[in-house]
Amino acid sequence: MKLFYTFCISLLSMPLLAQQVNDSLLLYYPFDGNAIDNSGNGYDGALSGATLTTDRNGNSNSAYHFDGVDDYIDWPNVSALKPQLPISYSFWMKMDDISEPNAIVTSDFLQNDYHGTHMLVRANTADMTLVYGTGGGCTGSACARSKIGSTSLSAGVWYHVVGVIRGANDMDIYIDCVNDGGSYGGSSNNPMAYSTVAGSVGRKDSHTFNPPYYFHGSIDDLAYWNRALTQQDVEEICQNGIVGIDEKYKLVHVEVYPNPSNDVLNITAGNASFQSIRIYNALGQNVLEVPYSTVLDISQLPSGIYTAQLTGEQQAVTTFVKR
Repeated sequence: MKLFYTFCISLLSMPLLAQQVNDSLLLYYPFDGNAIDNSGNGYDGALSGATLTTDRNGNSNSAYHFDGVDDYIDWPNVSALKPQLPISYSFWMKMDDISEPNAIVTSDFLQNDYHGTHMLVRANTADMTLVYGTGGGCTGSACARSKIGSTSLSAGVWYHVVGVIRGANDMDIYIDCVNDGGSYGGSSNNPMAYSTVAGSVGRKDSHTFNPPYYFHGSIDDLAYWNRALTQQDVEEICQNGIVGIDEKYKLVHVEVYPNPSNDVLNITAGNASFQSIRIYNALGQNVLEVPYSTVLDISQLPSGIYTAQLTGEQQAVTTFVKR
């Protein structure tokens, strides 16, 4: 009975975890065929050159590719997207080339002699760098605070990245769910400042004479928060991704039968659209993950109580008992 009680508490907490991650979410671009903001705030991106490509899971038209020359996606130039600290970013990226700086995301960018808030991968050393500008009319370290990660990244590899800025010497970079450590830089004592231009995905310009940095590679699932993500948030994103709060992403009702079942579980979901099924045991361990089907073979599972999490264009959670 105690095990079943613990299981029920875990089940009830699953939607709450998603809501916690969504707290203070400013924008979220799943890039599933478009640059529509799925945070519920309506801050859709404006495409310029970036083209749809295959994502990290092999799904076509589910990420955007940037050519490193002039491709980018702007988000709206509104005050809500220029918050004061703390702020956080999360995204997936794969670089095609590390011989030049790859600018991934910035809250304001194309203004000479101005350091915007941004994340980029430095050329040659290929480490992730998180920076916020403090104004002052310059582009050097005297007008910024930064943190440089410790991992040297490689071209052709998908990485999940989280950047959290709380203050001048209080930043975190996570690479594939692990805190990347690193070192701090910049000498400004001023607070974070914004220019008057829009934020962007895939380019930045803080130089007086040099051209902008453009990202060369693919980006997916980009999100931006007006708060500091916690370790628990990062773990939740790494395990389950970000659940958009658009209507099509809300939990829908499904039925499973027979329940209890010995070998086969039938799933009735009406017109709901799913892509995969994850099965968790009573300890919260992921014990099975398969493409979505209305008939699920559970013959290899030990007897017990399980959670089935259905994911795709919609989400559903249900329970069943294996005899």
